[in-house]
Amino acid sequence: MIASGDTQVLPPAQQGAEYGIVRCARMLGSGVQADTFTVPASGDTLAKFAMYFGTGMVKGTYDLTPQSTGLNFLETDWTGTMRILGGTGAYRGVKGTGTMVCRSLDGIHTTCTDRLKLKG
Repeated sequence: MIASGDTQVLPPAQQGAEYGIVRCARMLGSGVQADTFTVPASGDTLAKFAMYFGTGMVKGTYDLTPQSTGLNFLETDWTGTMRILGGTGAYRGVKGTGTMVCRSLDGIHTTCTDRLKLKG
């Protein structure tokens, strides 16, 4: 829906940065995440991320593909893959892969669930 007084429809951001809270299982705990992303012509969201915890940090990449959401034009869902490329502190040398499922009900706030297999 176009806001009252607007005369154009603006596409979603094609690049940017995001920040938020991260809550993980036993090994990692809770912390803060940050990522930088781009959305190329394919429509996927490609990002580099870092998750900061009290005893170290893990970093990696993810690739999310948008999914059809039906009739709700504000809702956006994505599924994709992620790779853990390394870490610091207690997570030095950690590597891994996983899946990612994200949902935004309002086009602004996004919640993601990651399932990771870590080695290190």
